[in-house]
Amino acid sequence: MNITVYGFWRSIASFRVRVALKLKGLPFEEIPIDILSGEQFQPDYAAVSAERVVPTFIHDGHSIFQSLAIIEYLEALQPEPRLIPQDVKERAYAKSLALVTVADAHLW
Repeated sequence: MNITVYGFWRSIASFRVRVALKLKGLPFEEIPIDILSGEQFQPDYAAVSAERVVPTFIHDGHSIFQSLAIIEYLEALQPEPRLIPQDVKERAYAKSLALVTVADAHLW
């Protein structure tokens, strides 16, 4: 399995993806992108991520951005160990908690 993650060490979204990959036991190559210096806006990175965000996850040439989408992809790719509850109510609750950290944090 060929996985590359472009991320920034202080990015909580990049951290979520690294943790998910480690919990799944999936090997990956991590390429640092220094977003404080604006490296995400360089032409080389634009070729990797048209959105110019981190993390950008590449699996067998397919690119995904946004940490929750990456985690859902990993869950489908390798169902065990589970990161997302199977029970519909538990899954909805877990997703609610996750979305608070990624979508509603600006409200706090």
